[in-house]
Amino acid sequence: MDAINNYIRKPGEILIDGQVVPVKEKQITGANIIKVEVGTNGIQGGDSGHGSRTHFAIENVSSTDMTLAFDGGDAYCGHVDVGDVRLKGREGMHGCEIQAERIEIELGGDAELDSFIEALEFAVATLKEQRGY
Repeated sequence: MDAINNYIRKPGEILIDGQVVPVKEKQITGANIIKVEVGTNGIQGGDSGHGSRTHFAIENVSSTDMTLAFDGGDAYCGHVDVGDVRLKGREGMHGCEIQAERIEIELGGDAELDSFIEALEFAVATLKEQRGY
């Protein structure tokens, strides 16, 4: 029996590339409602091959205007396949753009965990400053 194929998600964890990652969720309510899910299995001793995985997701629960912009690489922006769904994309300023209901970022590696934390701290400080906090 393969542990990955028989994995059953438990509350508070997800499976990324065969690695169990503990996650926490928070729902934030204002004029819109979003759910944030974040977690990591921490430092694992090196690059992605050593097993460190970091997960960040933001989801529209209600009335949230989110657009996902991404570099499609070889992907054609006219259609983006997500599971069984084909989304209509468009060329945007930063590559392909689609209206999004859920955006997930997954990183592999110890350095990626550390740099992502620093990037999020910078983002929070910048947004608070520009918001006037």
